[in-house]
Amino acid sequence: MSYAHWPPRPALTWLMGYNVITAEGRRNEATVFAPDGAFLGVYGKEHPTYMRGEESITSGTFPVYDTSLGKLGTIICYDFAFIDSARDVAANGARIIAAPSWDWPAIAAKNYAHPLFRAVENRVTLIKADCGYNSVIIDPYGRIIDRDISPEPNVAILVTDVPLGRANALQTRLGDWFGWLSLAGMVFFTAFVPSRRGRKRKDGSETVKAPTDVSSLPGIAGLVRRPSDTTLQICVGRITSRWRRPGMRRDLLK
Repeated sequence: MSYAHWPPRPALTWLMGYNVITAEGRRNEATVFAPDGAFLGVYGKEHPTYMRGEESITSGTFPVYDTSLGKLGTIICYDFAFIDSARDVAANGARIIAAPSWDWPAIAAKNYAHPLFRAVENRVTLIKADCGYNSVIIDPYGRIIDRDISPEPNVAILVTDVPLGRANALQTRLGDWFGWLSLAGMVFFTAFVPSRRGRKRKDGSETVKAPTDVSSLPGIAGLVRRPSDTTLQICVGRITSRWRRPGMRRDLLK
């Protein structure tokens, strides 16, 4: 299958998402065409939007294609909300992940945050091509290279240079073990690493807990300012011995 019979066009790699209703069920897929019109393959959406009545009977495979751009993989729309789809594509060697999507106007200004996390987690370049609301190009470090966000349907063409990802992040290599190890580490440090608050020093004296409202302390009152009721700016400074609690050792304030 190819589109070589189509009118002349630039040497581009094409990604197309579509739905096909068959006797077996709905095929929710994305396909890729090479610049010469060659059909490279099909990806079936891994996470259908069940609350909208979607289904995807061809999910479960994560193909990666050799293209003139590098190794390219695809996911689709709601797959962004889950860590496994992008991870499985990256684990198969993809250095660029491209995804067609169909978002809603109400979430257009927020929903492109999911692909940002997927790009960082797997160290891949990620391209989200939406049907009309929020298209974005993100590099492997989570930097937004280009984007077009609109609450109204519009036509946008994003053209930019992007680095190829390496897909070598721990998240990609370890899979769910990365999350479990992070949880185990948090539990260990919480349970077995004692807090220094209130511990006795070797000479028998105890550390002193500073007051919660630091803005009331003469030594640093000038370091805290409130530009408005909703923001707080703090400049880090040194508390001098001008503020001393009765009985507090002077060397604790140095």
